[in-house]
Amino acid sequence: MKKYTLLLIMTFFSYYSIYSQSSFIRKWGTMMQNPIFGSNFVVAVNPINGNLYYVKNYLEIIEHNINSPQEKSIYKIIPRSGGAIIQFITFDSKGNIIITARDPAPLMLKINLQGTVLFSLRPGSFSQNTTHITLDKFDNIYFIQRINKNNVLTGNPFQNTGDQSSIINEQDVITKLDKDGKHVWSTFYTKDHSYIRSIVAGDDGLYVYGEHMASNSKSNYFGTPDSFQEYATGLETGVGNNAKNVFLSKFNFNGAREWSTYFAIDRSLIPYSEVLNYYGGLTVINNEPYILTKHEIRPIMSRNPTTSGAFLTQQVSDSQFDITVSKFSSKGKREWTTFVYDGEAINRSYDTNELYISGTTISSNTFMPSLTTNDGYQKSFGGGRTDSYSFSLSPDGKNMNYSTLYGFTGTDFGVTIPTFKGYYTIGYSFINPSENSPFVTDDASYKTLLLRPGIAGYYGSYISYFMKKSLGTSDNYNLKNISFSVFPNPTVDILNIRSTEILPEGTLFRIYDVVGKTVLIEKTKAVEVNQINVSMLNTGTYILQITNASSNKSFKFIKK
Repeated sequence: MKKYTLLLIMTFFSYYSIYSQSSFIRKWGTMMQNPIFGSNFVVAVNPINGNLYYVKNYLEIIEHNINSPQEKSIYKIIPRSGGAIIQFITFDSKGNIIITARDPAPLMLKINLQGTVLFSLRPGSFSQNTTHITLDKFDNIYFIQRINKNNVLTGNPFQNTGDQSSIINEQDVITKLDKDGKHVWSTFYTKDHSYIRSIVAGDDGLYVYGEHMASNSKSNYFGTPDSFQEYATGLETGVGNNAKNVFLSKFNFNGAREWSTYFAIDRSLIPYSEVLNYYGGLTVINNEPYILTKHEIRPIMSRNPTTSGAFLTQQVSDSQFDITVSKFSSKGKREWTTFVYDGEAINRSYDTNELYISGTTISSNTFMPSLTTNDGYQKSFGGGRTDSYSFSLSPDGKNMNYSTLYGFTGTDFGVTIPTFKGYYTIGYSFINPSENSPFVTDDASYKTLLLRPGIAGYYGSYISYFMKKSLGTSDNYNLKNISFSVFPNPTVDILNIRSTEILPEGTLFRIYDVVGKTVLIEKTKAVEVNQINVSMLNTGTYILQITNASSNKSFKFIKK
């Protein structure tokens, strides 16, 4: 026991020495109350408030505020019979939560952040273990179903029935609902043995990322003549059609396909996360899709899929697969491809448009010295068999801007989800030598790891929030270098002020009425979103001034 204690002390010393030099600091970290060993998470960041939401015990949605590790229960499904499970969560433009679940029949809900149900639907089915639901900017809903191939869809769909020649009976269908849950259109989108793994709405269309598992050199169902790659590779093993190529497609919002492309020189698949309950290989920035792809390495036959000038153009894997990140244009043309050291999920930053790629890497990774940047929160391996690994990539695919490990003496898994000027890491850890968790801060909701019969060491699930370091205490910092958003406007009680940098100490919020009288003064906090309670103010128009010794910015708002 003394040996383990010494090891933990050494790890803590090394670890905190490292993170103190990072461009990010861990603001808080907490364990989960009732972790499920090895369970995959349903998790999302609300783009309105930047808070993290995850599903607890399959049934309950929990909110973690950027500013605190204390959990808040938002909504809990009451199962009818036979159990229930929440499969996916996402958000509309107002911050309401869209839920897909089974209780045990398929269920779709829209709830607000107070837990009030805005609508409830029984859509028939959902695709399992996929990013199967997305919303466009008008809050129309798109989701993937799997239904019997013999069904006939009406309304002039792209594909009105499933592939009758396929041995797969339950096949993929894309369905659109309006913002109130009313059906608009549905279309099959399937061929041979194929799966849609992710859908994400862009500004003017729906991007669909999937796998054609039974393709051959003549397959072009998922390729159009004007796209990057019309035909699958045809690289088969054994007998039959099994070339396995990923495809990326774009549909307009009326259900017509605009283009589709295969992407692979060799056999390719979409990485599946060790942590998430779904494939996270697609994201969209400014109406342009980015994909994460796993390429099979085949001696002699394998060729380099990367483009000139990309971040990594030489093969970096020492296993059976290489991982790439690629950008495509909204017209279906590939713009760049780079190798990356590792990755299971890709997300976009809300404020910098950087790409965040994350997953889990092993201690024996031969590229370990190159994995992290100098300002990484943790620059060396934590000591177990695996650590969480995440990095940000510039939108042009040329630079790894920030990269870090996150793990301690146990075997640790995790993914990173960006928010405003920071990121969350969520995962699980096992084979730890002590119940004392190194993933927690002093204000954690739950601080200890657990024991389970038959499992070596202590285990638990963790959530941590990392934020960019404060600009410091200089009163001379020019606030004009910071962008702000003030919302809601009009407001009834709380005025939110989001800043693209953590505000320096000494910055003040001053509120003036229309005749210039100061009615409220508050100090800023070291958070991305400051909040001011204005419920005591009279109805009317006010000026919010953000000020320090050398500069200020002013915003008009209305108190209802």
